[in-house]
Amino acid sequence: MTLAEFLGKGSDQPSAEQQSKQKQSSVYRKEIAGTRDERITLINDYGRTLRPQGRVIGLLNSPNRDQKMIATLVELEQSTKKGDTEQVLFAMPVDQKLPWQIVDSTPKEFTQDKLKDRNPAHRYYMVQFKEWLTTQKRAHCKILECIGEAGNLEAESLRILKENDICTEAYDIEGQETVHESLKVFAKDIDPETGEWQIPESEISQRVDLRQKRVFTIDPVTARDLDDALSIDKVSDTVYEIGVHIADVSYFVRQGSDLDREALKRSTSTYFVHKVWPMLPRMLCERLCSLNPNVDRLTYSIFFRMDLATGQLDKSRPPRIHRSVINSCAKWSYDLVQ
Repeated sequence: MTLAEFLGKGSDQPSAEQQSKQKQSSVYRKEIAGTRDERITLINDYGRTLRPQGRVIGLLNSPNRDQKMIATLVELEQSTKKGDTEQVLFAMPVDQKLPWQIVDSTPKEFTQDKLKDRNPAHRYYMVQFKEWLTTQKRAHCKILECIGEAGNLEAESLRILKENDICTEAYDIEGQETVHESLKVFAKDIDPETGEWQIPESEISQRVDLRQKRVFTIDPVTARDLDDALSIDKVSDTVYEIGVHIADVSYFVRQGSDLDREALKRSTSTYFVHKVWPMLPRMLCERLCSLNPNVDRLTYSIFFRMDLATGQLDKSRPPRIHRSVINSCAKWSYDLVQ
């Protein structure tokens, strides 16, 4: 057999398989006749013989069933089985991928807005999926709380966060610092007089001690979670060794722990102009890990050398990484450094 024959080329005659398909197709075309409903019935019958078919009759489980949603409320007329109409309250999630849901009980804020001739749709609510029976056209939900009117700073902030699927669950009660269960083992080593965490000597002995090195941080003036620091040492007239020191969070957050899963859910801290939603608890960000001046802190340090004459890395000494202990000597701001 030639390559042309193998590829079906070189001959104008269709193969036996192609002839069979053409014959079967012509039979289908002749048989599919009659009214529209009759043709659809025949097509469905043919479809059952060609490939498996299925029909979704319900969802056993869904990761979104317990998810809280931001929604506005609207009241619409709906026909009943008896032929008359009734007013039904719907929740419209701000996430347009989610369906409208029927609200079982009317919140007092919605009623007050109607009595005062204010637009009830200009208010945000936190709602949660309740049930969606196979006999119901729409899901039902319950109102958890009213989070404020459209245009309100807190309400709009929460709406933006929810629209972008950013976790807004707080580690701490507003105005109070609570100790996460995973951090209680470290809280006992906090000095009651200074309020600073004391590094165990056994841990210091396993790290490179850089507490005598001139290390400093550069952050915004209002920053409280100082997670990186610098050191610069002159090696020669044109070569300087730069050290970058990153707070060692892995010492406090073990892989697979509850706190690790919480941080994974947040992925990063989210900063707004007026507020921050942290990835980790405040005790960890602002006390245990923050590279505050004049206190010992655990870090990962990387050192590399720069040649000012070439503007490139000095390849005579490769970069090196250490688990270390530092003691920052100063907290600098961007304005001061500039």
